[in-house]
Amino acid sequence: MSDASVPPGTMSILREVLDAWVNRNERKAAKGAGSLTFWRDGMLSQLDIIAKDGPSPAVVKELKQNFESSKDRVDDAIQELRQVRSKIGPTKIGEQLDAILHHHIYGKSGIRDDIERLIHRCEWTDTPDHLLELHKQTVREDAQFIGRQIESFNGEVRRLQRLVRPS
Repeated sequence: MSDASVPPGTMSILREVLDAWVNRNERKAAKGAGSLTFWRDGMLSQLDIIAKDGPSPAVVKELKQNFESSKDRVDDAIQELRQVRSKIGPTKIGEQLDAILHHHIYGKSGIRDDIERLIHRCEWTDTPDHLLELHKQTVREDAQFIGRQIESFNGEVRRLQRLVRPS
């Protein structure tokens, strides 16, 4: 069947359907990675407060609750994205997805590990009084660093979405 024998509107619909089918794994990757984005009404909010003002018991408790409540959802999403990455293979999109998951600075798994360490440091109560201010400053700097990691992570998720759905 040639393009000439198919009405233009029908051909356009067929192209869209074919594109959706051929690129289904890439679209699934973009959607899944988007679900891992950090938002200002979640852990990013508590990290910003710690970065600015230092840790307080209430903020650390809220951060820990958000961290723990998201664990299963994030672990499931990461596992699904690993499977999708295997289906996509070593393309630009597959490599971008791998970086989102595992990059040593802005990968989701590494950021979560850093947040967990920060929470443990904030809960550490055996700091001698003469080192307490230094401990708080270190925690603030760590929270600032994690905030920069998250900015990079969220930017890389947006990059993946642009690769999948170019404007």
